[in-house]
Amino acid sequence: MANDFAFSVKTDQETKDWGRYIISPLPEGFGQTVGHSLRRVLLGALPGAAAIQMKVAGASHIFTTLKGVKEDLVEVMLNVKQIRFSYQGEKPIKLKLEKTGPGPARAGDIELQPGVKVANPDLVIANLADEKTKFKMELVVARGVGYRSAEEHKSDKLGVIALDAVFTPIKKVNYRVESTRKGRKTNWDKLILEVWTDGSIKPRKAVKEAAKILVAVFKQVVNPKVNDEPITEEQVQEENSNLDLLLEEIDEIPLRLVNALKKAGYERVRDLVAAGPEEVLKARNVGEKSVEQLMKILKKRGVELKS
Repeated sequence: MANDFAFSVKTDQETKDWGRYIISPLPEGFGQTVGHSLRRVLLGALPGAAAIQMKVAGASHIFTTLKGVKEDLVEVMLNVKQIRFSYQGEKPIKLKLEKTGPGPARAGDIELQPGVKVANPDLVIANLADEKTKFKMELVVARGVGYRSAEEHKSDKLGVIALDAVFTPIKKVNYRVESTRKGRKTNWDKLILEVWTDGSIKPRKAVKEAAKILVAVFKQVVNPKVNDEPITEEQVQEENSNLDLLLEEIDEIPLRLVNALKKAGYERVRDLVAAGPEEVLKARNVGEKSVEQLMKILKKRGVELKS
């Protein structure tokens, strides 16, 4: 049986933020198994870095107008959220940007500390009118997984603006399975995997990191950790990896329902669980049948919506 899993992983094409990889030959059916598993982990479990707070000199709140700056503070904030950082540290780190006009202040103008890189240095954060315009900004960059709302990054300090943070470095993952030959048999699988990143991690490295996560998970299946304490239903619910799935990642949920839920502020399965069915039902264009359908879909994934 071990011989059946003797396959190669080849790089077909690759750039700094895109790669196509061929994993072959795999036993029949394992193309889908490996492809689906890698896609799930790549999209939902790889850590990344993002700005979680910002502070601009002279701005006391988000609606402040910045003298000599073309953009208002809301536009600056939206631009900051697009900066893609590479950072391996465990604790949040503070970065500064100071720029005098005229001209643009770019992500590449941020004063970086050791271990921090910017994947898109040409991104324009603000346009400064003249040489009298000075733009000073502080950012707090942290490492995390998935998405965290600004609510989790709030600060009591005057002028500090909390930011929504998308940590995942993966933009998109596609895969397809084709038939291939091994010896005289033609029923083997060839997995073709395509990965798009934000540039903060190389695609091949992202695939390797995703595979390492899967290996760590399956090691626990082979040699589970011994724990004499009974696992409560709440713990099972909390440890379910499906809680971190984006709603659009669950194909069974109709797109109309996904859009209605997202407009109501429900981005991930975890958000629905925290709210409960009664609160979800209050969302616009979400009726009882939709909630019942949603509960059935989530129950198949080991997730329950409780009142």
